[in-house]
Amino acid sequence: MAIRKYSDKIQIFIDKKEEYEKSLIIGDYAKANTILDQIEKEVCFSLWGIEQRFILIEIEKGLKENTKFLNDINEQNKKWFIKRFSHFFSLKAEKELSVNQYNISLARLLFRYIESDNQVDLHYYNFKLNFLEVEQQTLLPDFLAIEGYHSIIDKYISLIRILQTAVLENNKDKKAFLDSRIYYLSKKVNDFNIDKLRLLIDTNFDFEFSVREQDLISLRALDYYTNGEYEKVEELLKDMLIKNPLSIELYEIYLKSLVLQEKPLSPIGQDSNSFQNRILKALYGILLRSDSMPECLNEIRKIAFNISSVFSLSFYLMNFYKEEVEGKDIFKQQGILNTKFLNPSFIRYLSESCLNNKLSFEFINSSSLAYLFQQQSGTLQTIEASNLPQSRKKILNAFLYQKNEQYEDSIKLWEEMINEASLKNFQKEKVLQNLFRCYEELSKFDKCIDLYVDNYFDNPLLVSNIIVDRIKKKIKTAKYKNVNHTINLPLFYKLTNSEDYDVHTAYECYLIAQDCFTPTELIELIKNNIDEKIIYFLADICTLDIFKHSPFITSSKHKYNERINVCKNLVLLDSISESEYNDEIERLTKRLIIQKGIQEIDESKIYVNQTGIIETELKNITSIFRRFKMIGELKSEKDISILSLYSDKMFSYKMSDEEDGNEFSKDPQFDIYKDIFYFLRDKFLFSNYGLQQYLSARIRHGVLLGEIRPEFENLNLITEKEKGIDSYKINSSWDLFTLQLNEAGGAKFQEILSDFSTNIDALINEEILSRSLQIKIEDKNPLGWLDYNYDDFILQISYLAQSDIESVEEFSNAIFTDLWTRTEKNLSDIKAKINGEIKEKFFELLLTLEQGLIDVFGKIPEQLTNNINEARVNIENKLIKVANWFSITESNISDFQIEKIVDVSLEYNKSILPIKEINCNCLFKGVYYPPLVDLVRIFMDNATKHAGFDDDNVKFHVLIAENRDMLNMQFRNPLAPTIDIEKLRTKICSFTLDLNKSMKEKGSGFHKAMRIVKSDLIHKENDMSLSLNDKNEFCIDISLNKKTLLA
Repeated sequence: MAIRKYSDKIQIFIDKKEEYEKSLIIGDYAKANTILDQIEKEVCFSLWGIEQRFILIEIEKGLKENTKFLNDINEQNKKWFIKRFSHFFSLKAEKELSVNQYNISLARLLFRYIESDNQVDLHYYNFKLNFLEVEQQTLLPDFLAIEGYHSIIDKYISLIRILQTAVLENNKDKKAFLDSRIYYLSKKVNDFNIDKLRLLIDTNFDFEFSVREQDLISLRALDYYTNGEYEKVEELLKDMLIKNPLSIELYEIYLKSLVLQEKPLSPIGQDSNSFQNRILKALYGILLRSDSMPECLNEIRKIAFNISSVFSLSFYLMNFYKEEVEGKDIFKQQGILNTKFLNPSFIRYLSESCLNNKLSFEFINSSSLAYLFQQQSGTLQTIEASNLPQSRKKILNAFLYQKNEQYEDSIKLWEEMINEASLKNFQKEKVLQNLFRCYEELSKFDKCIDLYVDNYFDNPLLVSNIIVDRIKKKIKTAKYKNVNHTINLPLFYKLTNSEDYDVHTAYECYLIAQDCFTPTELIELIKNNIDEKIIYFLADICTLDIFKHSPFITSSKHKYNERINVCKNLVLLDSISESEYNDEIERLTKRLIIQKGIQEIDESKIYVNQTGIIETELKNITSIFRRFKMIGELKSEKDISILSLYSDKMFSYKMSDEEDGNEFSKDPQFDIYKDIFYFLRDKFLFSNYGLQQYLSARIRHGVLLGEIRPEFENLNLITEKEKGIDSYKINSSWDLFTLQLNEAGGAKFQEILSDFSTNIDALINEEILSRSLQIKIEDKNPLGWLDYNYDDFILQISYLAQSDIESVEEFSNAIFTDLWTRTEKNLSDIKAKINGEIKEKFFELLLTLEQGLIDVFGKIPEQLTNNINEARVNIENKLIKVANWFSITESNISDFQIEKIVDVSLEYNKSILPIKEINCNCLFKGVYYPPLVDLVRIFMDNATKHAGFDDDNVKFHVLIAENRDMLNMQFRNPLAPTIDIEKLRTKICSFTLDLNKSMKEKGSGFHKAMRIVKSDLIHKENDMSLSLNDKNEFCIDISLNKKTLLA
């Protein structure tokens, strides 16, 4: 009804739309604006017109005016659909358009419809805004009803697209209906798009197709190209493309003709930056298969979105992009159907009766059309009898042999072509693809691999679209026994972006075939026969990621040293990249030092400074020991009565003398032994140099939490708590997935993640740190894993074994040995608990998370599932590492430079952005390495937790310098505006060392640091002070006497 009523206006739009699009593409924006004004005046305003305004404003005036126009639309229109469409028109028009960002923005809109019952709106938005990404367009009858809200222009555009999609479905049951509707349209308006539909459907109604001059000129150009007359193609199209810029198929043969003549591309028309010239430049770069090809492909995709409403160009360009990048021709039919001339590729889809009855003689006898038909259904005889050039016949014969599974014959022809010197890259790529496929069909896998690798080193872009997954699967299934183990095997797997494990398998196959197990051995073996493939193998395959799978490189140290040795050899073999290899050697050497440093710290986590205890804490032990020996001597002479302080009896002044008969010790020497034992035990555990201090500083104070929590945080499964309140931050990492949920579902999702964060933190902080990793004695921490509770029976055994010792030093060491024996048992039990029940508790929490997510989503989104599975693997590996901390290792740490402690400390705190100024080249004794790392790590931890910043890059200044006998260190960091400076200043002024606080976990960092400075780094002149500088930066100044520290 609308078509009948407004047919005159629709005709005006059809005529002017083509002129507008031509002006837009060649860069005549003044004319384009004028035509757009005429359409709005003579026909109507429309969504199509708004989209064109955005394009023109963006081109002529830029993003600011684009945004201003969008704002004007939003303010002046109350209709929601105009605002919504305008938002995406504005995004698509941007010169610096990110197609991926456009798709993400559109996905936010569409996700809300995916799981809802409103599938009509979902498919409609895809039809209108996402048609260049949707492989299979879903047509629904409701579309035309929705279009009732829109202008006659928008209705007509959508109607033509709906008819095109319906005709391409080739549904015989719908043919008669579609034919009648298209015929009705043809009586109302004159539109080349309708004529093409009538040809394609082979209409049963009267139809005389009139061939236009443009069709004949375009056909002549295509025939020149098919016949190899490239100069004629160039001459014919140079001017024609300016007059007919919408005939996009001719761009390609024009550019190929230039490439085949080895001629450069020059801009055409008056605007060198027009859409037309941008398209030509990008397509030319792609055809050359030059280094700029990736940028050219992105440009093609971006332009396709910029001018998506120019269907004759956008479908073609997007199909070109998809074919090059993904090997798919999903928009080929839409591109052909929107052609602006009678393209032979379109004619090939027509029925035989349509060809004979409706097309002119020139088309029936076109060499381009003949080539396409021979490709589709030709035989050796018909190909030979055709008037096509010999070069075309050879290609057709090769395709025919391949189609008939005569692969040896096909290979012979493809191999002849590949060796032709005149073959250009865009032609060579297609020959390589077909030759590879023929080799594959004959199971000539070595030929496939050699073809791919050899041509990759000639030009990687020639083989980038070869499908390699099938051959890799066949090789893997045969366990690599169906291929030769040459250098090309690992290169092939690496160049085809295989998984590291598969690259490693190919790497091992090659090395073992050379009778060696490591790259170092290979270099020795073939040092006089090095070529670019060997260099690539050494540089890009013999890497840390591959070494980690090798059974012959068994440790991290070996792995780093092997790579360093490879790089040292590459410096000599590949001088062009010498600086890169030297940089890697320096980086890996430093990494090796840091890794060794981390290992030394891990091996030092369970520590008791027994020497410090003996030298500073046992001054009164000699007198007690003498009493112990004296009682022993008296006991051997006669019975003695000494009050037992270990009796359970309660004494009172009201007791009668008769009631106190059992208050005396049965073995007074044993009682004194227990006094000494418990005295030494408490020093071993709780003194300034005891286990509690080091356990607190090296494991409990943020270290274990910093090892485990990031395994969940980095996978976006948990968040931090909100400052000042007992709730967790909203997890926004999964917003794209929660858009499909309703409001209640989204809230439930956040609740599940918040509960998971709570449970993970409770397991780490409450169960492991606060309850389990505690020292258990008679009246403290009954659930602690470090059990130092001794009953009399155990002590009696030690007492009997040690009572005859005459030396106080030997006696003390014997008790310390018992304490170390108990420590070893405790540590063994802790390892088993961490790798057993603690691991299971983490797994149970992950399982609970999965069950909750299933309740919300039905099926957990794939990315969430991947992250949860990765968390399982990571936490198991991390717990193995943590369990290994609980070992007693005799670690002889080598002397070190002070910068090492900063670099190693940074490994424990990835949020720090270090600014280092270190002027000290002294070597320090290895024994002071762990306490200095503890010291710096505490300061870094304080900066990230208490400086008030939410981001992950907290600036942390490190200044270290020598000053005669002293080593001066300053650590400072800025503070966020939210920090109460005066309150902090007061807190700093009142700070004094409290050893009891240094054993606690919260609010104890600086007490731990002061204890380290005063006790572990032994010297009375050592000092630490806290302050705020003029910039209100938090400063920690430390002075250490070098006398005891220096090696």
